[in-house]
Amino acid sequence: FRGSKDNELKKIGAEKAVNNCNFIFGDVEKNAKIIIEEKKEQSEPKDITDTQQPVNKNVQTEEKIQFNAPVSGNIIGEFSGEDLIYNETLKDWRSHSGVDFSAGMGEQVFCSANGIVEAVFDSGLGRCVTIDHQNGFKTLYANLNEDTKLSKGDEIAQGDVIGTVGNTALGDLTEEAHLHFEMLQNNIPVNPADFLN
Repeated sequence: FRGSKDNELKKIGAEKAVNNCNFIFGDVEKNAKIIIEEKKEQSEPKDITDTQQPVNKNVQTEEKIQFNAPVSGNIIGEFSGEDLIYNETLKDWRSHSGVDFSAGMGEQVFCSANGIVEAVFDSGLGRCVTIDHQNGFKTLYANLNEDTKLSKGDEIAQGDVIGTVGNTALGDLTEEAHLHFEMLQNNIPVNPADFLN
């Protein structure tokens, strides 16, 4: 009787031990499969679009663009930024938000980089054309002849003719024939000399 009781106790003890092992370690085969799957997922290349946050399409990334000088002449009127300089034409002190290039009357003016015509208008700087380069940069060409054929919305490529140098500016810094040229980055005037080839 004692032997069978001992065997029964041993059997119960063994079952408890197995149950305890399963409680502590769980189903070994199931756990092994989970570990293998996790390692497999880590080693497989992931589609980064699944893990990245959504891209805000309103934020423009600034791609590197090469800007060419719009005419071949030298700069004869410097960019002043917020500093005031004396304007011989108007006999007063004012800022100069672009540069003036030496250029002969009727000389062709070339687009400095690919873009879309934002505006064609007349101002104190004469006949003006503004090009939006779709990367945060805009360029303005002023003191043009009134014969420009461009219109708002026209696509234009680097090196295309914008117009010709005129004498339409009423109050620019330089009195001799020239092209007034501005660059804006995020609608703030910057020194074109820092960006031109």
